[in-house]
Amino acid sequence: MCNSGWQIDGNTFHINAYLSSDDVQISGMEIGFVDFESEWEPVWRESGAGVPGLGTGRYRLKNDKKALVFNHYYQRKLLLISANDKYYLIGHPGIKQLYDELIRLGAHKRSFANNEVVK
Repeated sequence: MCNSGWQIDGNTFHINAYLSSDDVQISGMEIGFVDFESEWEPVWRESGAGVPGLGTGRYRLKNDKKALVFNHYYQRKLLLISANDKYYLIGHPGIKQLYDELIRLGAHKRSFANNEVVK
């Protein structure tokens, strides 16, 4: 998908998911890993596109929340970002490196399984 992906610029995380994009302040993020087949599973694409190896756009999740999703090669482990009452799901082979970089830049760890911020 043209211009799909993400980029870090200072304290801002830019995410582009075909036909949708957003900028999120890293210091205001809570992040953690979730399994694809969990309450956070994308179940209905409301906008965006999917091709073999890539699902991107705005989705309704199994838990009835909405999220901007970028899942490259349909990863089973996803990075969930929560900020400003919005959710973002990122799936990519380099997800652990992205997580480590966001934590280094000031994002807060969170366990979404039990809704706790990890100290």
